Amino acid sequence: MRGLRAAPAFAVTVEVILYFIMRWAITLALLPAALAAETHQIIPATYFRTFSHTNPVLKRIQPGDVVATQTVDSSGRDFKGEVRHPESGNPLTGPFFIEGAEPGDAIVVQLRKMRLNRNWGYSAFRLGLFSIEPEAIESLYKNEFKPGSVIPGRGSVLRWDLDPGTEATVRDLAGRESGCCSFFVFTFRPGDRVLRLDVEVPAAHVEVLDALASRAAAGIRP
Repeated sequence: MRGLRAAPAFAVTVEVILYFIMRWAITLALLPAALAAETHQIIPATYFRTFSHTNPVLKRIQPGDVVATQTVDSSGRDFKGEVRHPESGNPLTGPFFIEGAEPGDAIVVQLRKMRLNRNWGYSAFRLGLFSIEPEAIESLYKNEFKPGSVIPGRGSVLRWDLDPGTEATVRDLAGRESGCCSFFVFTFRPGDRVLRLDVEVPAAHVEVLDALASRAAAGIRP
């Protein structure tokens, strides 16, 4: 055809050969690390709830190593339902130290397989009051649930009678607390002389409620 010029066949061949040479070079460069990679079977005995360099390293690994481990749920329960961490609130598995990594490096983590390690879970028994208008929640999701449906026992309730003039501030604080810990259920019962606030948590988080009560008591002045 006029106006078209075919590229020489030998030029295309050279490009293809160079492409495969580069691929093989990269593969051969990574092969020693792949052959030396180890698989680590790890089940922690200690968990942390913070991302901090002060937490003791759980395992030092090499680039390319494979880690097979198990996590606990947000209440600190393991695959058998046993409490493995005294505090709830998403205990973390780790930390892992990658040999040779330096500040500023980008770390690539590949998840080869992920699955549930038990056939049950838990959640709050109704929609949090921070999600939609509290009055709508009260009509859609009553403050009732079937006792023992997931974790035996009913969550404890902390009840405060507050000054009605603090309602706006208290609702704001409750909303922010729920955004951090969704297991909290705050129920407001406004009145003429008193604002009643019920703070309820599942049984797995009773210790969090106890800590909240202690902090509140410490702030009360006679």
